[in-house]
Amino acid sequence: VKVTRSDGNQLTPEERRNNVVIMVTQRNYTEYWSRWDGGNQEIGAVQIVNHTVPTNGIFKIEFPILDDSSELQLKASFLDTVSSMAVHDMFKSPSKTYIQLKTGDENIK
Repeated sequence: VKVTRSDGNQLTPEERRNNVVIMVTQRNYTEYWSRWDGGNQEIGAVQIVNHTVPTNGIFKIEFPILDDSSELQLKASFLDTVSSMAVHDMFKSPSKTYIQLKTGDENIK
């Protein structure tokens, strides 16, 4: 995760006193579609983590992918800004094996 100001500059020490809140939601594809039939019930495993922001604004998050997950949603909140992303139908593997990708460079752009 990279946290910067909108002008690209690093955060001030005062801004870094605030935590980044990361919400990770994992759902099973069949559960996702069943919510249309099941009313307004909450479906999926939700994990909420608070992180402090280091001086360079970059920190690593890791979380286990549940065996039956086929949808992953990430939502990051910091001060009055919220950013989110979702990955759909990427976690189905009959052998339960996956490829893990990492960048070797922390100069994320």
